[in-house]
Amino acid sequence: MNVLVTGADDVWGYLTAEQILRRGVLKNADQAICPVDRVILFCHKGPYLHDILQDARCEVVLGSITDAAATEAVILDNAIDSIFHFETLVSDRGDGEQAFDAMLNVNLQGSLNLMKSCKKSGRVPKMVFCASCSVFPDFSAEPVSETSRRLPSTTYGSTKACVELLLANFTRRGFLDGRNSLLPMCVSWKPTPPDADFMNNVFHTPFDGSDVVTPLHPDTRLYFNGYYSDILNLIETHDIPSPELGEERSLIQPGISCTVQEMYDMFVKVGSREGCRVGRLVEKWDPAAQAGLDGFCKYADFSRAVHFGLTQETLEQVVTRYLHDYLALQPR
Repeated sequence: MNVLVTGADDVWGYLTAEQILRRGVLKNADQAICPVDRVILFCHKGPYLHDILQDARCEVVLGSITDAAATEAVILDNAIDSIFHFETLVSDRGDGEQAFDAMLNVNLQGSLNLMKSCKKSGRVPKMVFCASCSVFPDFSAEPVSETSRRLPSTTYGSTKACVELLLANFTRRGFLDGRNSLLPMCVSWKPTPPDADFMNNVFHTPFDGSDVVTPLHPDTRLYFNGYYSDILNLIETHDIPSPELGEERSLIQPGISCTVQEMYDMFVKVGSREGCRVGRLVEKWDPAAQAGLDGFCKYADFSRAVHFGLTQETLEQVVTRYLHDYLALQPR
């Protein structure tokens, strides 16, 4: 199988491509287990880390999904069987919501370029789209689910909702086999020397003894997941038989609902067990950060994902995994 990963310039696309190569197989449209022959990274300048290029199956094509001709060429010229689509502009990085036209160009038009290229290829490739729980209304009192109303408050969420609908329509028309993976906020990823962020900028130094400074009130509840289970779930979503998904092409990934205080308490528990000292929890309240996260969903009904066997980690597993990654980078 030939696999295309967009957005591998960033950590998410990179780590997913790395996991696909490590796994070495994916299921095709007939549910046959097939070897991964090539993983093509569609990048602006190159992959997030160049280590991945040591694998002979990995190739880089420079370009952007905003370039319709380049997007069509990478899909048609490489006989793409599967796509993991990460390239996006987000609300909380760079110019964020101020970059209105750019967000429409990348998130909406760029995704449409991918889908139209799939249609032209005639191969009906699988396409896993990284959607977001940002598509749901702010301050939802009830757990969100695949059937919840889409009423995003941001341009970012609006573009994600539009692509959800388009991907479902392209799938119904038989042009591709689309899957929308509705991701919770991911608050932990494998840290690397150039990017050792933790808890999505809520916490920065959990295990070096420094104070843990949070811009949020400790009782703030968040709905999130760890990087490892998120990536496994994207691959597992790819492998779900298309007829079993049916008309509903969106799937909410499992997540964890807990407060900042509960996160910190878990840092202390895991750090103590592993011989690491965790500093005090210090609230340095930022009203903008608080407002930005207060509206985000707090709970989700991911029973459908559980039905399909997607991976669910506990808070302790997420924090333990991060600690082991963190310690692997530090001089002991």
